[in-house]
Amino acid sequence: MLKKRILVIDDDQSILDLISAALVTDFEMRTLSICPDVFEALENIKPDLLILDLKLPGSDGYAICQKLRLHHAFSSLPVILLTGVDLNAVKHNYKKVAADDFLLKPFDPATLVQKVENLFSASAG
Repeated sequence: MLKKRILVIDDDQSILDLISAALVTDFEMRTLSICPDVFEALENIKPDLLILDLKLPGSDGYAICQKLRLHHAFSSLPVILLTGVDLNAVKHNYKKVAADDFLLKPFDPATLVQKVENLFSASAG
């Protein structure tokens, strides 16, 4: 059985390493610390899930997520938003941009694994 592919975009290498270590056993991991064109990366990598930092240099994770939902090829791609800022704002805004879930940095890797598994279970059922 093929492993589900997860793309993680975050400018913090330690976060990329932490996420990869938590998920690499059960999933095929791809990580990017610099991503000038998210859509090109998605077309090339074809992930089953995107984990996206909200605050990337020169990018806004909310805007990227909104554009994803308007793009036919990615409109149903599950998205988990990562943030190190204002939990209340993220709780309020992640649904507005049709993200599936969010995770506040720093996070427990077990929480990340559970969120990923829940998303894949929901999409299978």
